[in-house]
Amino acid sequence: MNNQNDDNNYSKTSKGSDSDIRQKVFGQLTTGKLLFLALISLLLSVAGPLFVFAPVPLSIAFLLYGKGKTWGLIGATVVIILAGSYAFANVASVRMMSIYFLVASVVAFLTARVVWKKENPVSGLLKNGFSVFAIMALIFGAFVLVSGKSTVDIFTESVVLVGDSLKTSKGFDEFLAEGGEQAVAMKYIIDKPKEVAITVLKMTFAIAFVGTFFIFWISQFMLMRNSLIWRQFYEYPYKMKDLVRFKVPEHFVYALIVAMALIPLGTYVLQNEVVETIGWNVVYSLGIFYFFQGFGIVSDALDTYGIFGFFRSIIVILSIFMGYQAVTILGIADIWIDFRKFLKKKNKMKEI
Repeated sequence: MNNQNDDNNYSKTSKGSDSDIRQKVFGQLTTGKLLFLALISLLLSVAGPLFVFAPVPLSIAFLLYGKGKTWGLIGATVVIILAGSYAFANVASVRMMSIYFLVASVVAFLTARVVWKKENPVSGLLKNGFSVFAIMALIFGAFVLVSGKSTVDIFTESVVLVGDSLKTSKGFDEFLAEGGEQAVAMKYIIDKPKEVAITVLKMTFAIAFVGTFFIFWISQFMLMRNSLIWRQFYEYPYKMKDLVRFKVPEHFVYALIVAMALIPLGTYVLQNEVVETIGWNVVYSLGIFYFFQGFGIVSDALDTYGIFGFFRSIIVILSIFMGYQAVTILGIADIWIDFRKFLKKKNKMKEI
């Protein structure tokens, strides 16, 4: 059976001159459109959780306008932000915007490179994720060695800075006076920064690992989802189904079982916090891959039941940001239950 989602969302390479293709797909590739893509990425970079989408416009920009123009615009944007932050003291807080924007730019470049090199999207995802995570770990290790401080002290100082920022924010006292769970949590950050730092430090490995792979996966997913824009320019041999049909090696389940066993073992039997922490970190780190696998099943189910368009987009968004735990469990269950076999039977019944 043909993947209807691919047929609906991705066009095959059209014949004709390059100028005809460009006008058909994206109009004239003007500087204004490049600026627009960069502006969208810049705004998403400072939009909290929406940061995960920030690399997408820049990935498209890299594919349409090339490395030179796109990196040139990124560099100019960073210089303007830094110059403005130093020139006007009251906007010094926007300095962090340049860091977020640069991070999004690097992710965008590596995501676009998967298309340039005609790599399988899963192979590209794994290569980018592990490479960036390793570099992050090396940079953090070097920073700890150079600083001469313990990791607990470094994290505590960071939490103190966050607490100081909260205390100086407008209306913070009134917010605390109103009470509520968020107010209690913020007060805890201010009053007990070391305890907060230790809690965060325990899960730093999993947070960094999962965050790295999730951002790359979202970027790759959205780039493939919008391949109609750029596919005309590249003979890229892979489609969305090659990304979403992610399959975790079956023997990884043994590592997952051992990690899950370490949690109660460390908590109740050995009463060893280190063992418990290792268990949680491994479970979450492996969990991101089972989420990818589970999402592939969700995607195939949507194809089987003919759910496309706006309603499909809503289900996809809910699955990623609200139903991620259920999707992960689905991916783990796929080890023992062949969901795709059931979906194939469903397709055959529809054809009869």
